[in-house]
Amino acid sequence: MWRQTIKSNDIAALDGTLDDSTFEKDTFFGLKILNKCAGVPTEVLNPRNTWDDKGLYDKSAANLLEMFKENFKKYAALVSKDVANVL
Repeated sequence: MWRQTIKSNDIAALDGTLDDSTFEKDTFFGLKILNKCAGVPTEVLNPRNTWDDKGLYDKSAANLLEMFKENFKKYAALVSKDVANVL
């Protein structure tokens, strides 16, 4: 299933199918998440929807974000303020 899902998403991205698509913004990372894509089950587009325990997903995502921020501190001086302020 995953191979076909990835293939469908890639084809849609390349053939222009996604040009008029709608997205939702991820709460933790600010990423744009596609709302629908032909050939891809909608429940797998947003990673949160793949977890039975949404609260555990939220806790894990928040923890991952904090770990990323902490690790990024080592490199903050090497990037522009615009990049550093994304976090």
